[in-house]
Amino acid sequence: METLLEKVIGLDHTIVGNGDRWKKTEENSSLVLDLQEQKWFWNSRDIWGTPLDYLTKVKNLSPKDAKKLLDDLNYLTVDGILPPEKGVKVVQNEKLVDVFWRNGMKDRGYWYRRGLTDKTINTYKLGKYDGFSTLPIFMDGKFMNFQCRADIPEKQIRPWYRGVGPLLFNSSILPFVSTVFITEGPVDAMLLNQNGFPAVSHTGGAVGWNDKWFSYFRGQKEIFYVADNDLAGYTAVQRVAKSLGDSRVKIVAFLDFPLKYDAVDFFRNGGTKDEFKELVDSASISLKAKEYCDYIKKKYPEETL
Repeated sequence: METLLEKVIGLDHTIVGNGDRWKKTEENSSLVLDLQEQKWFWNSRDIWGTPLDYLTKVKNLSPKDAKKLLDDLNYLTVDGILPPEKGVKVVQNEKLVDVFWRNGMKDRGYWYRRGLTDKTINTYKLGKYDGFSTLPIFMDGKFMNFQCRADIPEKQIRPWYRGVGPLLFNSSILPFVSTVFITEGPVDAMLLNQNGFPAVSHTGGAVGWNDKWFSYFRGQKEIFYVADNDLAGYTAVQRVAKSLGDSRVKIVAFLDFPLKYDAVDFFRNGGTKDEFKELVDSASISLKAKEYCDYIKKKYPEETL
């Protein structure tokens, strides 16, 4: 299991070495880790200390912020992210947003493979930590959680803080747009915004829509739901339309594309803004979602929610 010292030094450096006690960093061979004593030694700079000392001496955090960061780093384990202890209130640490964003500057492959540009990555402060690509979620101007994502060794999507529940993503744009696109995942939403289509999403997946979010959409005259091309996607349209109003919601569908096709696939496979606009112009009223579900069931009888 990764030690706290490795987690802290790993924010800025690639740790190498197979020893049980001594390791160093790839970028600075004089930065040595003593895993047994949980201390680091930066010989060329003649400084050393504990994980807390690294955060205060090297990263220049205040003692209070450094202690909070150490607490947050303990959420990640080799098996995943631990839930908060029973009865303990989650206290989100917004300092992690910049920490993980800076840490991710040296590895943006996860986001590049999904078509996101450096400008988009920087705008949303997308980062990296301990094998997870991190996506910060804000609501009402407050940092609420990270969505942690990975492809290797297997596809994983999980929250940093457990117990927070599904959240709207990019909801800050809603007071300023009369037309909005809703996608099933935050990455699709970022990609649409990158291409000039104002979009929001949420962290609950196809079935995680919260009816309490209705108040956020009072100002939208037209809402397009960009459905993944599967049964779950078109089922989700029906729930969102029931919540926000059938007369406002239309489906941007990928029926002529492969099963599970989504907005990321569309642009990654060479689709253009104008071609996506054609799909938008041909969008169907949300009441057709049931017909689309029947179509998916017939074409792909093995498909289930």
